[in-house]
Amino acid sequence: MTKRVPGAAAWLELLHEIADLADGIALRHFRRVDLRVDDKADGSPVSEADRAIEAAARELVAKRSPGTAVYGEEEGGLREGAGTRLIIDPIDGTRNFVRGIPVFASLLAIEEDGELLAGVVSAPAMRTRWFAARGTGAFLGPRRLHVSRIDELSRASLFHGDLSGRVEGKLPAGLHALFARVERTRGFGDFYQHMLVAEGAGEIA
Repeated sequence: MTKRVPGAAAWLELLHEIADLADGIALRHFRRVDLRVDDKADGSPVSEADRAIEAAARELVAKRSPGTAVYGEEEGGLREGAGTRLIIDPIDGTRNFVRGIPVFASLLAIEEDGELLAGVVSAPAMRTRWFAARGTGAFLGPRRLHVSRIDELSRASLFHGDLSGRVEGKLPAGLHALFARVERTRGFGDFYQHMLVAEGAGEIA
């Protein structure tokens, strides 16, 4: 039985407020011809929208919950330690974002003493938002989510990201053999494939 954590659902109010802010910033920058994009040390892109969203989230958390730390993809922060922190990836799918592809999202979570309490995935260009709080379930809008009941590979849908092998260095051994055993494969990548598994639209990401 899932443990209900006092206050876990209450954190969703703050996460939704941050997501609303992030959505507005992302959409104002999306498909702008003058969007500024830089390369990070690892070669991945970071846009001015990524930086603006994370900065706005930090400012909002400082106002709404001063004792809450922030660990963000762009500005970092403490990786470990006791206490409460917001974890944020301002735009997951930045490559999509800068190319004008609407499959991108802000990823937000609240962690307390090493335990995740609540999370939000907001994809504004898709007009879609998933959210969950420990002990209360996961939702897509008003619809409660359930994973698929399919338990045979021959009937499963498998979603994947970059198959070039460049992202992680090499493709996992046996991946193509797994592809041959499932009913279908689709290349959604990034956050979206995991959300599709969470809502029961596929079995593997």
